[in-house]
Amino acid sequence: MDHSGKQFLVYFKSQTCDFGGHAVVHIINAESTAEAIRKYIAYMAGDSCNITDDSIIEDDVTYVHPLEYIETWYLPYGEWQIREIPNWIREVSLAEVFCSYADDSNTDTVHICRKELRKLYPNSRARAFTWNLRHGKLVSFYLKPRGNKIKVVARVLYDWDGHHETVTMWPYDYERLLSDLDTEVIRY
Repeated sequence: MDHSGKQFLVYFKSQTCDFGGHAVVHIINAESTAEAIRKYIAYMAGDSCNITDDSIIEDDVTYVHPLEYIETWYLPYGEWQIREIPNWIREVSLAEVFCSYADDSNTDTVHICRKELRKLYPNSRARAFTWNLRHGKLVSFYLKPRGNKIKVVARVLYDWDGHHETVTMWPYDYERLLSDLDTEVIRY
């Protein structure tokens, strides 16, 4: 097997019986995080998806970015993360890797960020999921209208520097989200 590119670990832990209620780990060889996500979607969706560099089309629904697809089909149903596996792991006989975060931590973060959301949408009952970024947790509040796509109504960034918490609206696009994802697999 060619190991000249990068390797990524994709972790999905379902919270519902629809996906079997268990954790699944995939190892993907790719040149970039974006390519690894596209390969993951292609594998999981099979022939039902038409995947390009810019979009994904499934059942006449267009997703403008691979992360939009992940947000629709994985994050509302459980925890989904992608991690880059460092090259040095290939040199050792055993390594401990880390990817999942504590569910209690996510619940608390969503509760804190919902206060910021309610400044814009006082009566919002939007559901939420989190992305782990390099500098904090991003809480995406969404609605699930009829049809297949979710509608993200707001994103709120929660950051804790050890002394102060910062909670701010996050106005960026999927490319910025992709570049800010925490993909580090090893924690010291």
